[in-house]
Amino acid sequence: MVNNRDVHHFKKRHILYNEGETPMFVYFVVDGKLKKILMNEDGKELISNIYTKGDIIGYKAIFDDVP
Repeated sequence: MVNNRDVHHFKKRHILYNEGETPMFVYFVVDGKLKKILMNEDGKELISNIYTKGDIIGYKAIFDDVP
């Protein structure tokens, strides 16, 4: 399913993107888990979504051409 594609491995706590950035890539989760984290003004984290094997991330922002 990932033939002819660049596969990148990321370590824990790696930030793929920050809120408000213009998207550069669409991500497909081959293995592992990704967390979507929101931060409040006090720096507290809230997990708003968890992505797992087979999930696609970032396609809506790319297609709609929005940050």
